Amino acid sequence: MKRKLLVLMVMAGVCSFATSGYAEHYYSAGKAIPLKMDPGKVRIRFDEQLTDSLRNALVAQISLLGKELAELVHIDDFYSYDLSAGSTYDEVSGSLREHDLVSFVEPYYTSESGDPFLTGITFCVGFNSDVTMEEIERMNTEYGVIIARQSEYLKSMYLLSITETNKQGLLATANVYYELEQTYFSHPEVGGAAYFTAYTVIDKYKDYQWNIQKVIGELNVNSVWDFAGLTDSVVVAVIDDGVTTHHELPDVRVLPGCDYFYYDTLPQPGERRNHGMACAGLIAAEHTVDTVGFRASIPADTGDMISMNPHVKILPVKIGDDYYGVLAGPYEQAQAISYAWHQGAEVLSNSWGSTVYVDAVVTAIDSAVTRGRNGLGSVVVFASGNSGVNYPDSIPAYAKHPLTIAVGASDFFDHRFNFSMYGEELDLLAPGSMTCHLGDIYTLDQMDYFGMNPRETTAVGCIPQNPITWNCPTLDSNDIDYDCHFGGTSAAAPIVAGVASLLLSRKPDLPAFSDCDTSDYSVYDILTGSAVHDDTMTVPNHQYGYGRVDAYRAILSIARGDVNNDGEITIGDAMYLANWLFVGPPAPWPDERLADVNCDGQYSLGDVMRLIDHINISGAPLPLPCFEFDY
Repeated sequence: MKRKLLVLMVMAGVCSFATSGYAEHYYSAGKAIPLKMDPGKVRIRFDEQLTDSLRNALVAQISLLGKELAELVHIDDFYSYDLSAGSTYDEVSGSLREHDLVSFVEPYYTSESGDPFLTGITFCVGFNSDVTMEEIERMNTEYGVIIARQSEYLKSMYLLSITETNKQGLLATANVYYELEQTYFSHPEVGGAAYFTAYTVIDKYKDYQWNIQKVIGELNVNSVWDFAGLTDSVVVAVIDDGVTTHHELPDVRVLPGCDYFYYDTLPQPGERRNHGMACAGLIAAEHTVDTVGFRASIPADTGDMISMNPHVKILPVKIGDDYYGVLAGPYEQAQAISYAWHQGAEVLSNSWGSTVYVDAVVTAIDSAVTRGRNGLGSVVVFASGNSGVNYPDSIPAYAKHPLTIAVGASDFFDHRFNFSMYGEELDLLAPGSMTCHLGDIYTLDQMDYFGMNPRETTAVGCIPQNPITWNCPTLDSNDIDYDCHFGGTSAAAPIVAGVASLLLSRKPDLPAFSDCDTSDYSVYDILTGSAVHDDTMTVPNHQYGYGRVDAYRAILSIARGDVNNDGEITIGDAMYLANWLFVGPPAPWPDERLADVNCDGQYSLGDVMRLIDHINISGAPLPLPCFEFDY
């Protein structure tokens, strides 16, 4: 396969034909990207002299065509139509090409996920710098192609157009140019995918989940889930009192796990327990979406609440009893941590603590963070504890460990709750609400009459110690599959674990911690560096750590340079950026700051050149992550 050194500016994709000899792919980033030809649709370019009314009158006379499809933009003046019942594309295209008022007929394509992939008659080609204009003209004549435009900034890049003498069609012609030794890249111009749609959540309890919404961006507008590349499967171990399946935690995403309290292979919670379920729900509950954008693989099920990462797999590791909230001993705790990373858990969520600091557990944590993930280290998150009023400036033993991430609880205004324990070892805050079953964090319970809801119970160890009745929001009824009174740092820790899982799904090769003092390219450094804090505050400090975790800023910090938001940084991003800067919309989405490649607070030709240098010239790394987001 020939080397493509300079795949220059791809706006989104390119086309190819699917059946009857039509291509089934286009080329991007050195590989063939599959497409689907829709046999029930067709794209037509009419004579340019036709007005809209004459075009509509002509279509009405063509019995092979059905209704016109609504489109935001007509690429190269093409219009899309359904075929009438019983018509085939070959029949329609053959007939229409004989019509005097029809200039071009092309297939209607979609991506593998079903999104429209609309093309016209133009395609973009990057020629080698030593190719002469005479050679280009000769190739163009051979394939029925003309030059539509030459790039002002990248002289070897051309926008070419097929003519009516072309017999292959747009996608096949673009692919032929890709295979020529004289080119670096070739792909059709494309429409449709540039008009982004937000990842839209329709879960009915989402408005009650202020804790999730604080850290994801702007729900249903531009949230962390709108960034591409977040669909890879990551395993998060919930080391707690057990996790079982739920209609928002299907069995395909709950791994078998292990029980280190009763030494049972089924780490399910006891009948009246739901602490582990609540933590797992904050990390991994299903989302119900009506438009998925880049996340087309999410099933449209009947979930009711949102979580940090609806694709993650949960590994239940049980260390709590079924009745009283008693923890297993240090040996079992160490076994649980070791089991989790040996079973492939990239992130370990621990909403439990201990007043003792013993070697067995410390050794297990050391091994997880240094040996997990094939030496990159598993991320170990611990809750900072809920006794801050009584024990100021002190957090539980294993949250103090220098290789764990200690998480305190913040309120709606990003202030630390006074019950949330603190100290110089505190790393981050995350939304946590009140302690015990007095909080307002909405998450999963066990299903049916298991778990806590709707039982009345006495809050052992909490104040006040009175029977507590669930009075959950009653949109339809008090759904007993959910818990609306979770809280404390137990709720904060799994939110951070969920953010860590998003980072690792976007970039699996991130180490848990930096290898040296000069590096900030690790999960820990990205989480702490992108956290939100008062500008007047010196960070870190023993009250707030580095501030409140922010998933949107964390992912943005490692996604800059992926200007076209396809999950990869390729020459296509340089093309997209140059088009935005020097031609016009669409802008980078979901955030313009994806275009600040060199992290100087501006969008300019310098960012384009930095991308080209990174991809095709020196290979010098981009300055990621970048936390200068307030320009």
